[in-house]
Amino acid sequence: MQLSLLVLALGVSMSYAMVCPPDICTRVRCAGIRAEDCAGRVDANGGFCGCCPACIQQAAEGELCMSSLILLGAPQNTECAEGLFCNRNTAKCQKKPCSVKLQEFHTLQDTAKKAGHHLLGQSPPRCESDGTYSAVQCSGSVCYCSNKEGEQLFRDKPNNLLYQANIWEQNNMNCRCAVEQHEYMKTGLIGRLFRCENNGNYAKVGCTGSVCYCADEHGKQVGTNTVNIGQQESLKC
Repeated sequence: MQLSLLVLALGVSMSYAMVCPPDICTRVRCAGIRAEDCAGRVDANGGFCGCCPACIQQAAEGELCMSSLILLGAPQNTECAEGLFCNRNTAKCQKKPCSVKLQEFHTLQDTAKKAGHHLLGQSPPRCESDGTYSAVQCSGSVCYCSNKEGEQLFRDKPNNLLYQANIWEQNNMNCRCAVEQHEYMKTGLIGRLFRCENNGNYAKVGCTGSVCYCADEHGKQVGTNTVNIGQQESLKC
């Protein structure tokens, strides 16, 4: 399913380029679309080849958000309603994972308060603005690295060792290395090496081949000083 959608998207992109030359909008007559007649939102450039306004319908949870038949030059006219995202594996709208868990946490918290109890040791999930999980999540006295679906990231999976740190050490924890390593491995590509700290941050010393250097929080080289990999401990990063 996922592969067929990818092939479809590539085919549409190529076809879109062929039927939408630079001057196409000068030869297109647009139908008048009014906001009051649209059961969704009006996109000023959402119509044929981006020349005309279009009414973008709001799809509810469980409804289709990707069409299996897209007309040449005509973009999608459906989007998921607020709080939902389009799952490209099922082509349907579903709730954003972290948003759901956060709502469940607040409901449980309110129920506990009414009963005179407290949720000791439990922390609310941390969500991004798009409703996915933030890279750093905490539970009890420990913070760990997470992917966008809320799954814990391991630095040594056979031994179940997580990318994690004590909750009082989380201020400088960003998990960029752990997350980017996870995303890279999903592509099936090989060749890129990641040097991550136990807390999921990029190590202060990075290496490419046999050359090592000081690295910033994004794993990029800082300055021009480099040493052979056997001398990396001499770097004062």
